[in-house]
Amino acid sequence: MVALLLVTGHETTVNLLGNGALALLNHPEQLGILRGEWGWKRPLKNSALMGR
Repeated sequence: MVALLLVTGHETTVNLLGNGALALLNHPEQLGILRGEWGWKRPLKNSALMGR
């Protein structure tokens, strides 16, 4: 059961990071905005977790 939790947690994290990177590559204007902001970490994480 522990192995299953580790695998599913890893898969979720990989998918979250991959989808976030793909979304930023598909919307370069958003990537530019993100690069220009200093307090971007929390809003980006929250947005990615909600699937926006």
